[in-house]
Amino acid sequence: MRILYLITKSEAGGAQTHIWQLSNYLQHNSHQVAVMALPGGWLGKELQRAGIKFYPNPFLANSFNPFRGILAIKEIKKTVGDFRPDLISCHSTAAGFWTRMGIRNKVPTIFTAHGWGFAGGTPFFRKYPIALAEKLASQFCEKIICVSDYDKKLALNYGIANSLKIVTIHNGVEIQGDISDKELSIPLKIVFVGRFVPQKIGRA
Repeated sequence: MRILYLITKSEAGGAQTHIWQLSNYLQHNSHQVAVMALPGGWLGKELQRAGIKFYPNPFLANSFNPFRGILAIKEIKKTVGDFRPDLISCHSTAAGFWTRMGIRNKVPTIFTAHGWGFAGGTPFFRKYPIALAEKLASQFCEKIICVSDYDKKLALNYGIANSLKIVTIHNGVEIQGDISDKELSIPLKIVFVGRFVPQKIGRA
């Protein structure tokens, strides 16, 4: 299978690590993988080091600027034409929005929300425009993946899509080396994992 991942930024973050681990795993299991993101960050360098095709898109940014968006869509369409994916998996608000609006599910598309731009802590003047944008874009994908039940409930409360389209798939943690059953049975308590920003603190 040919899979194209898209994410807004290439910085070292949770969503980027998620894409890196999936891409690396799939590439080693006979799938063809490519990733598009804003160039110049950790993700692009790691992918290129691993021999995974990286498409830089200089017009991706955390912005709904329509002029920048049109240019980002042009790059996305060009990449889709070049790579010819069987599946598109887009992540993060901006890349997820412009990808869905540009491709319109002509290639089966999945959107993964690593947290919503209208979550608690988001200013009122940003919250509802983002929710409306997500509701519009939700028409142009097969499924929306939420990484927590909290995010799924939030999306349903805002009417982003129906419960048949939205699913929860929790992120895993890559474990180095072998771990015994005894070690796995030790109870763990994780208080908070993530960047200390208002949206994430509100969900912790």
